[in-house]
Amino acid sequence: MPRASVAENAWQENSHRNQRAIVTTRRFVEGVAHQSCTLVLFAGICGAGACAPDSRRDASPMPSLAEELNTIAQRQLDRRAAEIAAITDVPAAVRRQAEVRRRILELIGGFPDYHGPLNAAVTRTAARDGFSIENVLFESLPG
Repeated sequence: MPRASVAENAWQENSHRNQRAIVTTRRFVEGVAHQSCTLVLFAGICGAGACAPDSRRDASPMPSLAEELNTIAQRQLDRRAAEIAAITDVPAAVRRQAEVRRRILELIGGFPDYHGPLNAAVTRTAARDGFSIENVLFESLPG
């Protein structure tokens, strides 16, 4: 097979792979985007852009994954800026604070329900002039 055909096939294969990745990532990001206030993603791609000649890369109608993710993140940042600009008084700030706290807790899965003993133990004490420093080891969750 001539070299041009091998390069062309590699470019086409990587181009299709990137298009599938963009569609999949777009669906995933847009699916969880409504839950978070700010979405910051960094994507490093080694695909058609790294293997294709410059003329082919510029002619591609499909945006790169990094461009697509940047567009989604910018939309979310613009929406966040508009929400913050709408805060004009203390009650609105308190509502915003409560909403952000609720979203963060939802995204991390909430606080653990464990309320057992901490099994605290002082591992080292350093005496100072008028006070002491204690290194304390405890179990926030069992195990």
